[in-house]
Amino acid sequence: MVHGQVHSQPAKFSLSLNLPVYLRSFLVVAFLCLIWSAAAFADAADMERGMQYFRAKKYREAIVYLQKGLYADPQCLKCRNALAVSLYKCGELQGSLTEFQKCLRIDPHADINYKYVADIYIALGRRREAVTLYGELIAKEPKESSLYYGRGQALVGLLAYSQAVADYTKAIALEPKEDHYLIQRAVAYTKLKQYTKAIEDYSASIKMKPDRLDSYFGRGDCYMASGKYKLAIADFTAAIKQNPERTRGYVARAEAYEKNGQPDLALADRKKIKDRGETFD
Repeated sequence: MVHGQVHSQPAKFSLSLNLPVYLRSFLVVAFLCLIWSAAAFADAADMERGMQYFRAKKYREAIVYLQKGLYADPQCLKCRNALAVSLYKCGELQGSLTEFQKCLRIDPHADINYKYVADIYIALGRRREAVTLYGELIAKEPKESSLYYGRGQALVGLLAYSQAVADYTKAIALEPKEDHYLIQRAVAYTKLKQYTKAIEDYSASIKMKPDRLDSYFGRGDCYMASGKYKLAIADFTAAIKQNPERTRGYVARAEAYEKNGQPDLALADRKKIKDRGETFD
């Protein structure tokens, strides 16, 4: 050590403030409030953005932002209902049902879309609950055709075909131009082996929409069950003309040709299927 040289210790920097305790506590609380306010503002912005996407029917985007916003404010009924509907529209049915149930826990009288809930019950196999809920909705809106149609769908799932026919008939009376009501009643008539009535409904549907493949196949199947093979061949041929790539038409027509005593034509249709590398029963 050189005589006379002074070595000083490096200065230590401290974050501590020489302030009274009460003032330091106040600053900490203020800082935390500032952070919370910023987070709340961001959450509110997320919810508003989610609602904008919801109103624009951009349901996937709505789900992302509504979930973020609801994490901070789970009691927002409007946003939770919007999330439930968005999930329903995107086919996430169990999630949608959960959100609708949360809405009702927030407010048992919440104005949710109970028809969506009933539809979800059907999709999840909870058909008896669907029938009950549709009954309650019909009591409130007896002139809403879609409610009778929905209950009819649930009844078909319960194999209650006669009751389903009654509901489809009410739906048709309210909305006679809805061809899918006719098709579903035709399906129920077919299950009851009332082929003449089913054929009438399929024919009415074809008159409304001549390009409806399901109607040709359905009516063709009824003609087959009634032993009217030539008429069945005509319907299956019409279906093939509309969609020649669909194998079912050739399979059904081959069977009809066979039943009608035309094995060569049946063989030709089966060869077309085989040439495609496909199989048939």
